[in-house]
Amino acid sequence: MMMKVVVMKEKKRKRKKKKKKKKKKVVMMRMERMRMRMRMRMDGKGKEEGNGVWGRYLRRTGQNGSWREEQWHCH
Repeated sequence: MMMKVVVMKEKKRKRKKKKKKKKKKVVMMRMERMRMRMRMRMDGKGKEEGNGVWGRYLRRTGQNGSWREEQWHCH
């Protein structure tokens, strides 16, 4: 009897198969998302005066005031 119990314990458990999740509808168009990512990369993580390409361009042209700060001032 005891031996049988041990053998039972040693048997490998069968793994349950995972259910695949249904993909949600794409909210933003893929192109738009790509554009956003490019923009983020250019201005250095989504702020206007980054040291990315976009931020550098803004600084060179003298318009590197972040729009968020401008918003603060208008209150």
